[in-house]
Amino acid sequence: MNVSDPARIAIREKALHVLNGFMRQDEQLRIMYAAKYANLLNDLAGLYSEIKPFGLARDKYTEVTSKIELFTIASQLNSLVTAYEKEGEKAFQNRLPAVKNSLKDLFPEYSPTVDRELYQELMVFTSDPDKPKAEIVQLAEKLYAWDL
Repeated sequence: MNVSDPARIAIREKALHVLNGFMRQDEQLRIMYAAKYANLLNDLAGLYSEIKPFGLARDKYTEVTSKIELFTIASQLNSLVTAYEKEGEKAFQNRLPAVKNSLKDLFPEYSPTVDRELYQELMVFTSDPDKPKAEIVQLAEKLYAWDL
């Protein structure tokens, strides 16, 4: 998928809207633009079909990662790394209290056992269908090998 596809779709939808408005008012314009209109519709349908699998993948990813708290923990810790890499120690220290508060709120209601099971069961929705579940389970065991 090309990153410009959503923009191309929006542009083509707007063009179709404008053309349709004129074509409804003038029979000669309708005939004149009919071929172009048909091509735009075909192009638009093709673009939608091209990006549909990516929308599904995005939806699966978002749904799965929002249920597995390890991703929340990783995201919080990554924000510290990002702050440090972009702006140095001061940015890291500025970000640290927010991360601590977020994790402090998370950990009292966090169960690594439940989270590991969620990971093992849900990650199959985001992985290659040919990838054996055993590989996902093995990765989960590595990821959750730490102790609180």
